[in-house]
Amino acid sequence: MGLIPDTDDSGDTKRTKGLTHRRNTYLREALIESSWVLIKKDSAMLMKYKDYCKRMHKNKAIIKIARHLQARINYAMRKQTVYVSGLLNG
Repeated sequence: MGLIPDTDDSGDTKRTKGLTHRRNTYLREALIESSWVLIKKDSAMLMKYKDYCKRMHKNKAIIKIARHLQARINYAMRKQTVYVSGLLNG
């Protein structure tokens, strides 16, 4: 989906190059924009976002929140349950 870091491995050297380019652009944008709204409405995700912001830039932190959102959506779809906000997991 393109929310994971792209890496360049050469022998003993490993470099992280940012987000992968293999993606659905519209889905990525929708998840990231939804994540900005999510941290305003979901206190558990806001806590997670603030924790990430202590360690990294806010734009990188919101990408991590988008990954959490994607995992929650995938779980809800697989289990055919309703999305529940406010649960802190992982």
